[in-house]
Order: sequence, then C-alpha cells, then structure tokens
Amino acid sequence: MLVASFFFALMGGFAKVLSQSMPPVEVVFFRNVIGVVLILLTLIKVPFSHKGGRPWLLLFRGLMGFLALLAFFYNIAHISLADAMTFSRTSPIF
Repeated sequence: MLVASFFFALMGGFAKVLSQSMPPVEVVFFRNVIGVVLILLTLIKVPFSHKGGRPWLLLFRGLMGFLALLAFFYNIAHISLADAMTFSRTSPIF
C-alpha cells in the first residue's frame, strides 16, 4: 500500500509538471497509453479469459474511470499538488 501511494503521488507530480505545457486531456492520454502498454505486457505472460456476461458494464466502468482521471488531472493543473492529493484522499468520504 505504501508503494502504491508513492507511485500515485509520483504520477501526480509528473501530471503537475506536464500540465504546465499541455492540456489535461493530453496528459491523461499519455498516461493511459503507458498503462495499456503495461497491461499488454502482463497479458503476454498471463492470458486473459473473459467469463463475464456484461461487457457494457465493463465499458461503463472504464468510462467512469477515464472521467475520474481526467477530473483529477484537471484538478492538479489548476490547484496546488498538495490540495489535489488531499481531495483525492478524501474521495471515499463523498
């Protein structure tokens, strides 16, 4: 959990630096490209077997995750990184 929090903060720092020169949508795009590459590398080692019957629900979940990430990076671009991370950590309350 500590390592995950460290990498999440590192991602926020990179997003803050990159958002000074490009819009948050582009930052989200490149973050997702890196994520897709890492997932594909994982799938090469361990093949994926889809056993669910609700592909629309999975698509909806992906869309909501994308919108949440876009809102988070927009937040990072417009307020201080410390405030953005604090808002991120309080999300379970809301």
